[in-house]
Amino acid sequence: MDSSIADSQPYLAVFPDAVTGMGCPGNECNGYELSRDLDFLDAASYSSGSVNTNWTRGDGWLPINGAETRFSARFDGNAHTISNLYINRSSNGVGLFGATVMSSSIMRVGVVDVDITGASYVGGLVGQNWGTITASYSTGSIKGAGGFLAKNDYIGGLAGSNGLVTPRGSTTSLGGTIVDCYSTASVEGNNLIGGLVGHNYGRVVTSYATGSVKGGDEIGGLIGATNDIGILNNILLEFDPSRNGRIISSYATGSVEGDSNIGGLVGEVNADPGVGLVGNVDAISSIETSYATGSVQGNENAGGLIGKLAPGRFLVGTVVKIEASYWDYLTTGQLSGIGLVDDASPGGVSLVEGKTTEELQSPTGYSGIYETWDDEGDVWDFGTSIQYPALKADINGDGTATWEEFGDQR
Repeated sequence: MDSSIADSQPYLAVFPDAVTGMGCPGNECNGYELSRDLDFLDAASYSSGSVNTNWTRGDGWLPINGAETRFSARFDGNAHTISNLYINRSSNGVGLFGATVMSSSIMRVGVVDVDITGASYVGGLVGQNWGTITASYSTGSIKGAGGFLAKNDYIGGLAGSNGLVTPRGSTTSLGGTIVDCYSTASVEGNNLIGGLVGHNYGRVVTSYATGSVKGGDEIGGLIGATNDIGILNNILLEFDPSRNGRIISSYATGSVEGDSNIGGLVGEVNADPGVGLVGNVDAISSIETSYATGSVQGNENAGGLIGKLAPGRFLVGTVVKIEASYWDYLTTGQLSGIGLVDDASPGGVSLVEGKTTEELQSPTGYSGIYETWDDEGDVWDFGTSIQYPALKADINGDGTATWEEFGDQR
């Protein structure tokens, strides 16, 4: 552990005798690193030699850095896992990490068999992510079921929310990037609930979710809602269109249930700030080379791919781009890919196509409906003619990306 970083963290009390190199492979650290698997229920994972019941019952684990302090370092799990993380809190910003800043980096770690309950901004790994999460995953159960008056919004299998807004006209690179990640966790909450991310203002690339998702409004198998513009403290804010509100080379296979705006992949795609604005801001939300196969059920605005598409009602020059993205209308139970297209006609909707299971499984390479899917690089493994495409990633860092190390997908 880098003692200079440890000194800035509230968890210094947990490691009072930390020295440079502690817990670091090769005695070289750049932030925090795991050198072995950890299990909250295993006495061998504790330096004391006994399980700390403060972390396994009651309120459970206190998330690392909340919204006021935000985790700002680098955490490398070195392909290790942290098992049986338990949290039962009525606060916002709940996960292994509570909240992160743009400069933070979390990579190559799996949080396994989590049991997490919080109010809002709840995720298996991070409650509110502004930084970069790479090659990481979560399994278990995540719920928004906090205390009195808790909204139980922004709940995701990996992260409750991803990305942030930035002052209008700023050229600062925006945060919120999730790459090569997945979640198989079941997720429940009220609004803005997703198998991977509850609310996405950032960028999600080559990632997937397979867990069941249940909630009220804006419920998605992968992401509850994705936006490229928002309001913070009543000030209009906008996103870099080349970076934010994007979903690329991703998929969802879990069942999705909700009341309104329910999608197999995304509950709502929105380029609308909710206030009037005149002028060309060239805002873009996009879903590219992605698919959904899980059962979708809801009362209003249910779609195989997207529940509700609401592009730029108040913006001139806004675009919602959907390219080479599909849903299985047999397994989703939805004949329409988009439950509702609200107001302005978005670009690329004609490229949202419903397919049969056979049509989605039969190409075994970058051909036919998948001809353009190699634009992001060779990230797909097409398997056999009776399998859906699966993502592949180099989780263990050996230089070779395989679907086997990206999770049990087949």
